[in-house]
Amino acid sequence: MRKLVCTICCLCVSLVLAAQEIKAYQVKGAPSEEIYDLFPDSKGFIWLGHSLGLSRYDGISFTTFNHPEATSAGISDIQEDRQGKIWFHNFDGQIFYIENDQAYLLKAFKYKEESYFPRMMILGDELVCSSEKGLFICNTQTLECRYIYHNSQNTKIRTLAVVKDVLYEYDGEQWISYSKGKGIQDLTFKTEFDIALDKSFNLQPLVSSDTIYAKYRSNSVYKFIIRNKQVILVSSLMQNSFLNTLSNSGKSIWVHTRNESYSLYGHSSIKGLNLTDFIFDHEGNTWYSSLDKGLWFQPKFVFWESGFVNRISQSDFIRSFANVNNTHIYGTQSGCLIIKKGQENKSNLVLKLPKEAGSVENMFVLPDRNILIAPSLGLYLLNTKTGKLNYLSKVATVKSIAYKHDSLYIAYPKSLGVIGLSGKFLEMIDYNEKEFLNIIRQEFLDEVYLKTNRCYAVCNDSVNNKLFALFKDGLYQVKGTHFIPVTFYNNIGNASLLLIKNGKLIIGAPHNGIFIEDNGKETHITTENGLASNSILKIKLIDGDLFITEAEHLQVLDITKGIIKETWSLPIEKSGLIFDVWKEEGSIFAASNKSLYTSIQNNMNMVSNPVTYLLYAKTNKGYIRENALLQYSDNSLQFKLASPSYYAPENTSFKYRLKGNNDTSWLEITASQPIISFSALKPGNYIFQAVVINFQHKKGNLIEYPFRVLLPWWQEWWFMLICLMFFIGLVFYFTYLRLRYIRKKNLQLIEYLQLKNELRKSMLETIKAQMNPHFIFNSLNAIQSFVYTNDKKNASKFIGKFSELVRNILNNSSKQTVTLTKEIEMLALYLELENLRFEDSLEVKFAVNQRLDTDNIKIPAMLIQPYVENAVVHGLFHKKGSKYLFIKIDKTEGEYLEIIIEDNGIGRTKSQMINQHHRGHESFANEANEKRIDLLNQYSGKKIILEITDKTDELGVGTGTIVKLLIPLQLQES
Repeated sequence: MRKLVCTICCLCVSLVLAAQEIKAYQVKGAPSEEIYDLFPDSKGFIWLGHSLGLSRYDGISFTTFNHPEATSAGISDIQEDRQGKIWFHNFDGQIFYIENDQAYLLKAFKYKEESYFPRMMILGDELVCSSEKGLFICNTQTLECRYIYHNSQNTKIRTLAVVKDVLYEYDGEQWISYSKGKGIQDLTFKTEFDIALDKSFNLQPLVSSDTIYAKYRSNSVYKFIIRNKQVILVSSLMQNSFLNTLSNSGKSIWVHTRNESYSLYGHSSIKGLNLTDFIFDHEGNTWYSSLDKGLWFQPKFVFWESGFVNRISQSDFIRSFANVNNTHIYGTQSGCLIIKKGQENKSNLVLKLPKEAGSVENMFVLPDRNILIAPSLGLYLLNTKTGKLNYLSKVATVKSIAYKHDSLYIAYPKSLGVIGLSGKFLEMIDYNEKEFLNIIRQEFLDEVYLKTNRCYAVCNDSVNNKLFALFKDGLYQVKGTHFIPVTFYNNIGNASLLLIKNGKLIIGAPHNGIFIEDNGKETHITTENGLASNSILKIKLIDGDLFITEAEHLQVLDITKGIIKETWSLPIEKSGLIFDVWKEEGSIFAASNKSLYTSIQNNMNMVSNPVTYLLYAKTNKGYIRENALLQYSDNSLQFKLASPSYYAPENTSFKYRLKGNNDTSWLEITASQPIISFSALKPGNYIFQAVVINFQHKKGNLIEYPFRVLLPWWQEWWFMLICLMFFIGLVFYFTYLRLRYIRKKNLQLIEYLQLKNELRKSMLETIKAQMNPHFIFNSLNAIQSFVYTNDKKNASKFIGKFSELVRNILNNSSKQTVTLTKEIEMLALYLELENLRFEDSLEVKFAVNQRLDTDNIKIPAMLIQPYVENAVVHGLFHKKGSKYLFIKIDKTEGEYLEIIIEDNGIGRTKSQMINQHHRGHESFANEANEKRIDLLNQYSGKKIILEITDKTDELGVGTGTIVKLLIPLQLQES
């Protein structure tokens, strides 16, 4: 349901109101024809309680509210509390309220325990309902509910009325009062005439001042007054037909029966509608509800009324208008001129142009108050004094004319012409008509065409003595036969309308608004500063103002201030263009090809400014309030706007925008689609803004609805702070680990250097141990004995080998490792020297695996020699008889170099006994060698393994020693 006053256009009946015939219109699209209750809320909406539920009307559409737990559909007793919630009940007694555009059931009211549905009234911030228990009270702010019990013999009949902040109830037996401060109080009742109120007495009260009007049964109206805790029945009125309801118009009490609605204190009546209620909305319009004819609307005033000028056929219509000395001239589509003088209601004269002339396109008032008539073809002169119409020329349609000196400039569809005029043309007083016409016609024959191009308009600026012409290719100043282009905002585009007023140049563009130039000051008026539309169809000067015709609006521009001061919607049922607009005696006229529309200008300015309402805002999770904090996943919103408007609601629109996230552009929607959705909003602060624009292009209040979409928890400051602290902790932790690692490495390096140093010391100690003083002493004694015996040959041989051994030991002492070949050679040299000491009684045998690459295998320097020396010095030296030493070198499966040193000496036990006096030497050599092996094992993954085995005979006597060394080959190859 989109249209009301103009497109309501269903049934139209005449209602007799105060002896005047006023039109009321049945509203099309109401959800039910059976309406019980009407209520205008504080926002201007109309609420209907009907057989199918509760509906809200905003002038465009009906919104019906239902609740899934409702047990019946019929609705009555509509109320509004201070918070704007709408309360109502159904005929089963269930109480509901509307909040955030949704219906809620008030479950605290035990409707199943009641025999009848309650009567309800709003008293301050309380909803008070009748009940068989007494009164049911609900706080409208907190929704806290309670029953106030009151004893009564008749508990099934209750009625309520509020007078001056006090609630009055009648239960069929007695009257009580209730106020928030005083609670329930009993009242006395009396009557001023002989009538008894029985227990079936059922009120439907209506309050006026201190008076309660009530319906009794189905055909009586009672009047009660309240006086000092006393209820007095002062009158009773019987009805001839079934009594529906009572209504209060503010000035009178209306009684609604099936046949007629009438005022108790007057002669006004409405017949034939079977009314239940009528109300006045915030604009002063009247609404009627009927039990079988639905909803009716009676506007306070009508903006546009259609009609026809007298003496014009139904198939004809007005295209142009001119006014000279209170003489009105109407030009029609069929080529008629209707001339009406003064304020006469009928046309005095009708003139008809030749058929070939076509419709009257334009009329131009001349300085002498006569009129040039410009039909589709040709040009005619109308003498407004005599009423005579004279033919002047057969030229094409004249679009515009302008005077400059003694020349008449004429704008044609294809050119701009100029005619030199005689003085008589401008002073048509006491002239010979035939002679005058001949002169004028000849002047038209001598017309000069200055520029061949489509010319829309030509105007003379008498203030600045300039002539302007608007062509298809732009605006020009005309100087004689020269055309000077006029730059005007550089974007007038396809402008086609031109006027001059008080030296101001006014240009209208079909799609670019209005341009005004005043002595170099340029003003561009568009929808951004007041225009309802940038599509300008026609401009006309009326009473010093510029009337602007657009597709759907008529606007008035104050040329002096450059502002739009009035906006009116054109009749929605018009078809085609508005051909002309003019004023007559305080009324605005608009001529279309369907009708001539009239409106009183004062009425058009009486509509109040519209009001913008946000009915609700919600997300997928439900309704939200202002300044809501929304989770990042709950970021799709929906807003519903509304603005009750009952005059041309089809021209009501909303402009809105969402500020935040760099989106500040205004968008526009029609009032018929008031729901606005935003999806997947990014986190941030937002303000939803909206404003309503009514049919007069008046803006309502700007509403602002701030809200915020929160960041994901992992993007919140506190989480960032935790992450930062965690990161800093990690940095400190890893820095600590790194420093500890560096300290550890430094300690290891120090330990390594210390170990290396100790290893070197050990090697030196080993060397010292190997350089046995006894061995050196014995070797020197042997050399000395050779000298004494003059055995020069052996002495020289011994000294040579001894020096070579010493040299090898000293060379190897600076090396960590030596090749196995070098080690074997040094052992062999050492054993040769020892064999000389033993006088060749020492048998030495080497068993080296031939597959070993002794040149590439490296072992720790001087690792084997100490054990060979121990075998010779301590095992074999004291041996009697044969002495042999067996040295075996091989490779094991575990990648070890196996070195076995076996002797047949006296064994370690007997050697220790013999060398007790030389314990230091032995102990030092063994201890140094074992310490060196421990040091070497700290540097390698595989360890050097030392095994010493004592050989014995059957009696346990030592027969020699076996020393086994397992040296990792990996260590040797590194």
